[in-house]
Amino acid sequence: MAKSSGRIAVFSVLLGAVALVGACGTAAQTGTRSFTFTFPGPFGVGDVTLLAAIDDLRAQGYTIETPQVDDPSLIAQGVSQGQFQFTVGDTVAALRTMQAGGKLKIVGEQVGDVWQIVTISEISTCADLGGRSVGVFAVGSFNDASVRAYIFQNCPGTEVEMLVLGDSTARAAAMLAGSLDASPLEIGDAVPLLLEGGDRFHVLTDFAETLPGLRPSTIVANTDFLAAETGTVRALLKAHVLQNRKVADDPGYLKTLILKYVPAIDQSTLDPVIDAFKATAVFDVNGGVTDQNVEYTLQFFVSSQSIQPGLSLANVADLSHLDAVLNEVGRK
Repeated sequence: MAKSSGRIAVFSVLLGAVALVGACGTAAQTGTRSFTFTFPGPFGVGDVTLLAAIDDLRAQGYTIETPQVDDPSLIAQGVSQGQFQFTVGDTVAALRTMQAGGKLKIVGEQVGDVWQIVTISEISTCADLGGRSVGVFAVGSFNDASVRAYIFQNCPGTEVEMLVLGDSTARAAAMLAGSLDASPLEIGDAVPLLLEGGDRFHVLTDFAETLPGLRPSTIVANTDFLAAETGTVRALLKAHVLQNRKVADDPGYLKTLILKYVPAIDQSTLDPVIDAFKATAVFDVNGGVTDQNVEYTLQFFVSSQSIQPGLSLANVADLSHLDAVLNEVGRK
């Protein structure tokens, strides 16, 4: 009987071990059902498919907080410290935090390059920016880096008066009021300004055309969270890819999302804004980021002196989760 009892005890321990392994495997696959995804400033058109993806996960039982913080550098630090698990937007702010040893990596793309430098009509060349007022979101933000990079590449040495004036919508209003000469603006703000201002304004450069490999607006995640919560990371990326595909497949879907998530948008210019977003195909059906365009983005910011040399693709991005999602849903 003693030997038999010993065998039963050993068998019970083995069963417990198998159950524990099974439970751990399920947890690794499923992941946590609660996390925080912070956004820079108020929601805009470029956020709508991601917001819809987050709501899809909420419908599946996830609890997701979406705080909005104005300073992209503070957001990147918050992700690095684990205060937030995800954020979107300013790639250059994230790269600077990584360079300082921050614990975050690029895992996807928020939206394609929706930025244009819009100026008053008197400014027709890069050199014409000399001595002019240029509005940006924050010092060190992508807005700031993009203007400096444009000048560095096209009219080196040109000095401008850089003014911190808040988000793209606020800067467009400042231009319309005549208190600002130029600014990088999102398509959603540039189109209404050009329509209302008539020949007072024009697009000096459109980054989607001149820098097609640049990825200024990415999804960034805390690296500890990436390692521990693979299932959750992939669930989020999958929901986002599927939302982008719905925009591509359904001509009216983008308008539905905008009206839901950006209800204060000017209805009189909504259709031209939608047409502009569709023309640039910025809601990428395959998640937007690749090894090649992340490497290009990294080298672009190094060459424009926005960040220091030394970072590699492996340091800044983990695209294995997006690749796994695309292997599951298929590439288009």
